[in-house]
Amino acid sequence: MRSFRKLFVVIPLATGLAVGAFALQKEEEKPRTKDKKEAAKKVATDKADKADKSKEPRKIEIPVSKDHDAKGLKIPYFDGDGKKQMFFTIGVASKIDEEHVGLAETQIETFEDDGSSEMTIDLPQSVLNVNTSVISTKKHVEIKRDDFSLTGQTMEFNMKTKQGTLGGGVKMLIYNLEEEVPATPTPKVP
Repeated sequence: MRSFRKLFVVIPLATGLAVGAFALQKEEEKPRTKDKKEAAKKVATDKADKADKSKEPRKIEIPVSKDHDAKGLKIPYFDGDGKKQMFFTIGVASKIDEEHVGLAETQIETFEDDGSSEMTIDLPQSVLNVNTSVISTKKHVEIKRDDFSLTGQTMEFNMKTKQGTLGGGVKMLIYNLEEEVPATPTPKVP
C-alpha cells in the first residue's frame, strides 16, 4: 500500500512540476518574442542608418604614397546618391601625413544638382584634410562663376557642405550687373 500512496503523491507532484515548467516556458517565450521584435527594430534601424550614411558624400581618396608624389591627377567626387559634386584636376599631390595631402596647381570644378557646372576654384597651393574634407590655403585663390570672380589670400572650403570662407584682401568682380539688377529710376527734382 505504501508504494501505491507514493505513486499518488508522485504523480500529482510530477504533473504540478510539468505544469509549472510549462508556465515558466510560456513566460520566458514572451520576452523572447519581445526580443525578436526589438531585434527586428534594431535591424531596420541599422539599415536606415546605413542608407543615411550612404547618402553622405564619400571621403575623398587621393592615390598618393608618403614617399612618392602623384602628378596630373583627375579625380571625380560623387555624393551618396551617385551625383557628381566636384571634379579635381591636381598638378601635384604630396602626402604630408595620414590626415593631410598637399595639393599644388589644383582646380576644383563644382556642379549643380542638375549636373551643370557651378563654379571653379583655382588653388596654387593648398592642403586637404581627408578626414574632415576641408581644403585650406594661405596662398592666392580665385573662385569663378558665370556671373562673378572672387579672389582672396586665404580660404577654407568644406567639400561636404560646399561652403567656405575667404579672407585677406578679398575682391569681387560682378559681371553683367545691369542684367541682374533692374535700373533704379532717378528721382525727379521738382
